[in-house]
Amino acid sequence: MKTRIASVATPIGIFLVGCLMNASCMPLSNLEFDSSQPEMVAFPSCNALTGYLKQQAIFEAGFQQNALERGSVYSTMGFAGEAPQLDTGSEPTLDAGQLAYSETNLQEEGVDEADLFKVDGTHAFAVHGRQLIIIGALGTVDEEQGGVLKIDGGEVLAKVDVTGNPFEMFLHEDRVVVMTRTTQTQVAAEVGAAAETRPGSTELSKALVYDVTDRSNPVLEREVIIEGNYLSSRRIGDQVYIVARSVFDGPDFDSPVSVEAAWFVTQQMAIQRAPLTAWMPGFYNVQHENGAAEAQRGEIDCTATYASKATNGDEVLGIFSFDVSNPKSEVHTASIIGDGAVVYGSTKSLIIALTNYGELLYGDSGTRNTP
Repeated sequence: MKTRIASVATPIGIFLVGCLMNASCMPLSNLEFDSSQPEMVAFPSCNALTGYLKQQAIFEAGFQQNALERGSVYSTMGFAGEAPQLDTGSEPTLDAGQLAYSETNLQEEGVDEADLFKVDGTHAFAVHGRQLIIIGALGTVDEEQGGVLKIDGGEVLAKVDVTGNPFEMFLHEDRVVVMTRTTQTQVAAEVGAAAETRPGSTELSKALVYDVTDRSNPVLEREVIIEGNYLSSRRIGDQVYIVARSVFDGPDFDSPVSVEAAWFVTQQMAIQRAPLTAWMPGFYNVQHENGAAEAQRGEIDCTATYASKATNGDEVLGIFSFDVSNPKSEVHTASIIGDGAVVYGSTKSLIIALTNYGELLYGDSGTRNTP
């Protein structure tokens, strides 16, 4: 079952963004912004998306030029909208499938959330520092207490160094997915020629998938590297969904230093020359096999990219999904022009919410904020 990214906007200022991952929304034709019309519109093609981004950038450039002519100072707020370790030495031999054990507290049954610590009944998995640690439990099963394992010892089976700054993980059957933060410089060194040219300090999010069939010998089989700051994630069955936010890049966009029209013309030319990959975030799919790594760059799905008629901005939310049980599976994307702060997930929907404190409106007489 595919998960839906739902979309609602309410008068009290909570902005929920998203749309169907693999279904069409209202086709984008003439997008006019109206806070009373929160529906999402879908871009029918990459050309339409590219044209929209360039149009908004040119509008912003013109606004900056007008602001300078009025002697005011302009700060960009968007394109056209708002803006413990146990050791006994013996091998654990218990069957996890026969045991009762506690799990991560979840908002919704069937929707797993990432955590620092996961258990499967006989083993504990922990992200500690920059390592993934696997501990095997030792003890006996108390049948009178519902099959609960009475632990009387344990053994550290594996310690795996994780690149970047790991902070949480998923456990699904014989796979562990470790979420980590990294930088463009580190990623460029790893993927080599596949890397895009971006600032080295740019933060990226990475999901490392380990096969832990042999708990004492985890094997890295895949990495999904996302251009963007990690917001949240969910696992629904075999599918892992990662939500990240990033700012639009585009061409260099310096503030005007004079009221001369030449600046505006130069900016328009730079904007028109910029390809879509200069604007929108992408991802890297790195396959590990027999000690070798092969990296491929992927781009967002233009026809699964949406904008809201209620608002827009200079950020983009990306939803990236893949099948954790299949290291060869594709990475699917859905993108939303706008920002988000809170993620809620069910077995059918992902809802991304943002408090809307007000809108910055542009006009011939300057700007004003509205509630």
